[in-house]
Amino acid sequence: MNSSMKKPPFIEAAKKKWIYPVIYGGAALAIAGLAWGYTAVSGDDAALPVTSLEINENAGETVTIEPTPAAEVMTYPYDEQLLDNIFVVQPFYEVEAPEEERSKSIMVFGKTYSTMAGVTLSQGDEPFEVRAALSGKVTNIISDEFMGDAVVLTHENGFETFYRSVTDITVKVGDEVRQGDPIATSSTNHWNKTAGNHLQFEVKQDGTAVNPAKFIAF
Repeated sequence: MNSSMKKPPFIEAAKKKWIYPVIYGGAALAIAGLAWGYTAVSGDDAALPVTSLEINENAGETVTIEPTPAAEVMTYPYDEQLLDNIFVVQPFYEVEAPEEERSKSIMVFGKTYSTMAGVTLSQGDEPFEVRAALSGKVTNIISDEFMGDAVVLTHENGFETFYRSVTDITVKVGDEVRQGDPIATSSTNHWNKTAGNHLQFEVKQDGTAVNPAKFIAF
């Protein structure tokens, strides 16, 4: 082979250190262009799971695309290790539920009747630690000797969670809590003596009470 034969241009170009940043930079721009084109066509910015694009000018750099974090899923308002011990005493009142189940969801105090706006959770006479079912902000602490004290958390997407019939509250209004953080301890009250030591857990969406069992498999 003739050693004086010129080498192909791309081999000569590969020897130049500047060629790698150009190649990788071009690839990164191409990816960004495709992402922009997809968003423009679909018209939905939320459909693109990208939050950042890192470009390193050094040869051999890598492009990092980070996915959008998944939305938080509601969990039990207590330690999951207690799943086999804690049970539902009174379910959420559903108009479409069988009569027997609806009767369990009706509270009677004297001549006053009311329907359950949440679920009553109990471990018998044993108190248990109450935890935040979702990350959020403490927006209200309610003191009520008759119905029991309560903690109210506000979350994203119009959700609120209520933790009623509690004591030893460990948070205050304005606190930011993470999912699973302890916030109080279950207790008793005069309004629902038959439930013994319990937690009344309620969920509201845009101000309307919804069945917590739609989000958690009690």
